[in-house]
Amino acid sequence: MTVSRPRVNHQRLSGVDIVDIHGIDFTSRPRRGKPITSRHCRLKGDVLRALAASALPSFIDFEAALVCPGPWIAGIDFPFGQARRFVDDVGWPAAWKDYVGYVERLGKAAFEAALDEYRRTQPNGKKEHLRRTDALAGAKSPQKLYFTQVGKMFFQGAPRLLKANVTIPRLHIGAPARIVVEAYPGALARAVTR
Repeated sequence: MTVSRPRVNHQRLSGVDIVDIHGIDFTSRPRRGKPITSRHCRLKGDVLRALAASALPSFIDFEAALVCPGPWIAGIDFPFGQARRFVDDVGWPAAWKDYVGYVERLGKAAFEAALDEYRRTQPNGKKEHLRRTDALAGAKSPQKLYFTQVGKMFFQGAPRLLKANVTIPRLHIGAPARIVVEAYPGALARAVTR
């Protein structure tokens, strides 16, 4: 599949005219039956080509993909952070890398308990906060643990991004040739179908 697109200055992205792009569909419980999936594409000049699809059935596979040498850019569909209001209200460290490290040290059970306790103490309509990105994309709150479990995705994904030392624009300066951004396929689909 080949898609033409408007001209973009690739030099600003990675210093090269060929850019590997990965679209990653994340899950908080990868397994053989429901792996993390990745689509590898290559942007050369003004042409984007879809290449291979991969199944990553474990977090070990996902972590290995994050440390593959660049240059590459990956778009991943989970919230990398929490709403500022929530972080401030519960007294977590203010900087992204600090509160992501704190959440990892808490562990899964204590993280989920903290979100449940916060939700229990808040008035209706203010139990789960949105980031500006969530509101713009029509996404769920990164505090959500039920139904669309993006809170669990944050818990499993964000610490792995931090450990891999990828660059996340406006959040974390890591390896300049490995760039990761939040991706919202649903927002793109809604924009196209409108």
